[in-house]
Amino acid sequence: MKRLNALGDRLLGKLAPQSVGPQACQTYACGRGCYRRCCDGVCGMCYC
Repeated sequence: MKRLNALGDRLLGKLAPQSVGPQACQTYACGRGCYRRCCDGVCGMCYC
């Protein structure tokens, strides 16, 4: 049972990371002079 709970905790940790901060966000170029910000695999709109 303990092992199952640990696995569940790990899966939940992947889905909802506890430490959400600037280190988890990256800025990607998307077009000429445009960029989008992605945090934990979730990307926002493309800003120009």
